[in-house]
Amino acid sequence: EAAKARLTPHKKIVFDAAEKFDVDPYLLGAIIIDEMARFAPWEPATDPLFGFFIGFNASVGIAQVTIETARGLIRDGYYNPNPTDPRLSSNKIGETARKDLYEYVKQPKYSIFLAAAHMRALIDTWKRFVDLNKKPQIIATLYSIGRGKPPHGNPQPNKRGLQISGEFYHLARGWLV
Repeated sequence: EAAKARLTPHKKIVFDAAEKFDVDPYLLGAIIIDEMARFAPWEPATDPLFGFFIGFNASVGIAQVTIETARGLIRDGYYNPNPTDPRLSSNKIGETARKDLYEYVKQPKYSIFLAAAHMRALIDTWKRFVDLNKKPQIIATLYSIGRGKPPHGNPQPNKRGLQISGEFYHLARGWLV
């Protein structure tokens, strides 16, 4: 119920982000549900702390996007939460302090858009080997382990990816109506 109460006010953002990045809105919702389930008890205390530790790559916001994932998505041109902020330009993002990125990533809108951009980046990275659009359990698995995994032709889901694409996907379909 806590996850539902936290996700449903952002349903329009979920659908807008899914449309912008051409990803399944219910899978995006399911991934957010998973992230909330894993971090919800600790997030109020850890998000502000981790956001200011320069050396720590914190997962923050409703979608628990890491600061370095956000940095990579901005650098690679997938999503920029504020194109007018010179610190977020693709040529300056490498120098931008984590605490400055934290200020964007912690906001629900940007966190959700970054999560959708991360899904799109995974699909794009793997498309030469496999069409992930037809494999939500693989997108969910890769989301949870990060972009660094080298692509290959036979990705396998992990337990978490199966739970996201199964149980949490059905929850998202029910909650995001």
